[in-house]
Amino acid sequence: MTGALIGAIAFVATLGVTPLVIVVARRTGIVDRPGTLKPQASAVPYLGGVAVFAGVIVGAAVGRPTVLVPLAGALCLGVADDRFDLPPLVRLVGQLAIGFAIVVTGPVHLPGILGAALILAVTVLLINGVNLIDGLDMLASGVTGVAAVGFAVVLHGSGRQLAIALAAALMGFLVYNRPPARVYLGDGGSYLLGAALSVLLVESWGPGIPLHVGVAALALVALPVAEVSFAVVRRARSHRSLMSGDRGH
Repeated sequence: MTGALIGAIAFVATLGVTPLVIVVARRTGIVDRPGTLKPQASAVPYLGGVAVFAGVIVGAAVGRPTVLVPLAGALCLGVADDRFDLPPLVRLVGQLAIGFAIVVTGPVHLPGILGAALILAVTVLLINGVNLIDGLDMLASGVTGVAAVGFAVVLHGSGRQLAIALAAALMGFLVYNRPPARVYLGDGGSYLLGAALSVLLVESWGPGIPLHVGVAALALVALPVAEVSFAVVRRARSHRSLMSGDRGH
């Protein structure tokens, strides 16, 4: 299947599924209600990540289907967090489990404990980084979409197919996520995007991949990493918990 066909199917799939998840989110009460840290004046449905996942499935299925395991796990963990507001420790354990799934299903360049530990750390970092920048309409989906286009340029094979599907799915989602957003990614979506970036980063540092590709890939995920770093410094200086929300992004 060509990249153009993968992109077209992913775009149409997400574009078509998004209205359905909006209805489901409203009926199940999985919505983002107005508050002190919220920019919207009325409740906005979550579950946008489910629609993005519908498009991403295409690229994963024709490339490396096992990658759907960590991606689906990230989506489920995030949706559970949207619905039940999971405790921080539960979220962390879940994110580490997603990282472990990436280790098991991905091409790891560094064998043994070192490689596994790095992937776990990167996965937790990227999931939380994307989640932190998901504070404005189009921001997280736009940033990740640009990164996905970059990965599609530098990668080949299954990595490129996944990156194309991710970029196209996010284009379909942005039709509904542009200001004023009719649907949000939710934690389900931001966790999914963070895990997808981790998978693509692992692909770019896989066996046989030139060093310059891996270095370029690091630049593609720089913004989520920087957001986590700035958040840690900002909250440490203000003596605020790392688990508390703010709008200083």
